[in-house]
Amino acid sequence: MERGVDDTASYLTPSGGDTWAQATRAAGGHGSQKLRGATRVTPPDWVADALGVPIAGTVVARRRTMYLGDHPVELTDSFYPLEIADHTALEHPNRIPGGAVTLLAHLGYVADHADEAVDLAGHPTKAEAALLEIKPNTRVVRIRRVVKTAAGAPFEATEIVMIPTGRTLHHRVVVEP
Repeated sequence: MERGVDDTASYLTPSGGDTWAQATRAAGGHGSQKLRGATRVTPPDWVADALGVPIAGTVVARRRTMYLGDHPVELTDSFYPLEIADHTALEHPNRIPGGAVTLLAHLGYVADHADEAVDLAGHPTKAEAALLEIKPNTRVVRIRRVVKTAAGAPFEATEIVMIPTGRTLHHRVVVEP
């Protein structure tokens, strides 16, 4: 399997292109992604809590599958408060020129920081295993990321389920005095 290198900070900065494809190309591989859908949904409890929306409320979910070569290696589901995503390209099941990060920046939502919870020993749900083409008892890495503005306002919650084989995650930690 091809190798992939992920730099968390690069996914939070407008790049004008496909950050996943750029990162995998830089690591000597070939990456692509497929949008599985963009719909209004009732958020999972952790998303509702992270974004400050009612549990029975509505958010917009964009769901993608990331590929290394021809192999699915990651599921990335991003959730946005309806007041941000309503009547924007985030709601449509098409690629967004420059990506969602660029669109959000144009809407005034620029990432200042993100909080991540990483489960290194998780297992996929049956649906996740099917999409990743793995056995249900295969170990996966599950990352839950909440992106916030400089004022601390959350505007995106993302759950990433990835096959760890052949992957390297890079996290940039900025320490302020």
